[in-house]
Amino acid sequence: MLDWLVSRLDKSNVMRTKYAAVRKWLARFTYRALVVVGQLIGIVGADGRAKTIRRALHAVAHILTDTNDDHVARVQSSSFAHSHLDRYVSPPSPFPARGHILKDLMTSDNKAREHFAIDLAQRAGELGLKYFRDLDSLAIQSKGHQDMVSQADREVELFIRAAMKAAYPTDGIVGEEHASVAGSTGHVWVIDPIDGTANFVRGIPAWCVVIACAKDGDTVVGVIHEPSTGETFHCRKGGGAFLNGKPIRASAATSLTDGSLGTGFSNRAEMQNVATLIGLLFSKGGVFFRNASGALMLAYAAAGRLLGYVEEHMNAWDCLAGMLLMEEAGGTIVKPDPKTVLENGALVICAGSGVFAQIRQLCMQSFKL
Repeated sequence: MLDWLVSRLDKSNVMRTKYAAVRKWLARFTYRALVVVGQLIGIVGADGRAKTIRRALHAVAHILTDTNDDHVARVQSSSFAHSHLDRYVSPPSPFPARGHILKDLMTSDNKAREHFAIDLAQRAGELGLKYFRDLDSLAIQSKGHQDMVSQADREVELFIRAAMKAAYPTDGIVGEEHASVAGSTGHVWVIDPIDGTANFVRGIPAWCVVIACAKDGDTVVGVIHEPSTGETFHCRKGGGAFLNGKPIRASAATSLTDGSLGTGFSNRAEMQNVATLIGLLFSKGGVFFRNASGALMLAYAAAGRLLGYVEEHMNAWDCLAGMLLMEEAGGTIVKPDPKTVLENGALVICAGSGVFAQIRQLCMQSFKL
C-alpha cells in the first residue's frame, strides 16, 4: 500500500510540473502576443518598451473577463505580470480605476489616429504637389469673392476620404469640397485638402493639407502639412504639439511690438472690421502678417513664429487642427462651441499667453463683439 501511494504521489508531482511548464509557456506566448498587438495599435515601440503595456494588459483582462476588480488585481500581482513585464516598464502600481483605464485606451486611440493623420496628410501632400507642378493643365473654378477651387482640391480630398473610409469606416467625415458623411462612433474627420488654394493656383508655395479629428465636437487630433517645405505640424489632445516630431511652443512674447500677428479675411464678416483691427494693431506698435492660408498661419503661431492668429470667422476644416496645435503648444485660444463648430465654424482668436489678452481686446473692438 505504501509503495502504491508513493507511486501515485510521484505521478502527481510529474503532472504538476508539466502543468506548470505549460502555464509558463502560455504566459510567455500571451505576453509576446500582447507586445505585437501593442505595436500594431501604437502603444508599444519597436523595441518592446512602453509605459502603458501593464495598463494595456489590465484593460484587456478587465474587458475580456468583465468581472470584479479582484480578478484583475490577481492578474496584476501574478508572477507573469511581475517576472515578464518588469523588464519593460516601471515598477508596478496599484490597479487604476476604470475611468483611468478608459482614459488610457482613449489616449492610445488618439495616438493611433494622430499617426494615421500624419501619414495620410503627407501622402495627400505628395498628390497635391503633382498638380502644383503642372498648373498649366489644372482646371480652376471660382466659388465666390477671392474663393477658388481646383481639380486638385477635389481629387486630393477624394484621396483622403477613401483612406479614412478604409481605416475608420464608421467615423463621420466633413470636408470643404464634398458632402459630409455621417458616422456612428462620435468621431468626425475634418478635412481641408488644400488650404491656400489662391496661392496654389498661382504657383505660390504657401498652401497646406489640413486634417483634424473631433470626438463629439471636441478636437482630439490635428495635423497641418506644408508639402512645399516638408513641414508637418501635428498634435493630439493632451500630448503636446510638434513639428516633424520635435516639440514646439507658442510665442513667449509679452508685447505686441515683439512680433507679427497673423490675420485672416472672412467673406462672412465686414471688410472694415479687418481694416479697423490692423489700424489698432499699428497704433500699439504691432504689425500684421498674412499669407492667404489661415491654417498655415495657425501652425506658424503654434510654432512661435507669429504672436498669434485672428479671424472673425473660419470654417471648421480651416481652424480646428490649428487651434488644437495652439493649445497643445501652450498658447491660449477662444474655444469654439463643440455643438456648432463643425457646421457653423467659429471665431478664431489664438495667441501666446503673454499677449493673448491684448490681442483679444483689439478683436473685441474691431469685430464689435
